[in-house]
Amino acid sequence: MGSAQRVPDRAVSDTDSVKKAVGDPDEVLGPIPTQEDIRHETDSFKKNVQDDLDESSAMAAPEMPRV
Repeated sequence: MGSAQRVPDRAVSDTDSVKKAVGDPDEVLGPIPTQEDIRHETDSFKKNVQDDLDESSAMAAPEMPRV
């Protein structure tokens, strides 16, 4: 122990050196969605959930026919 005290500090990597070593972030991670893309997707999920809730409520308590 105590070896960490004897290891010299490494230089902080810059963006270009990371890209050179790992690759372009869009190629490695895929395209990163914007806030608008995420909002559009979550709104779509909310609509689908609401549609499912409405459908299940209609099945559980169908309207009685009026005579």
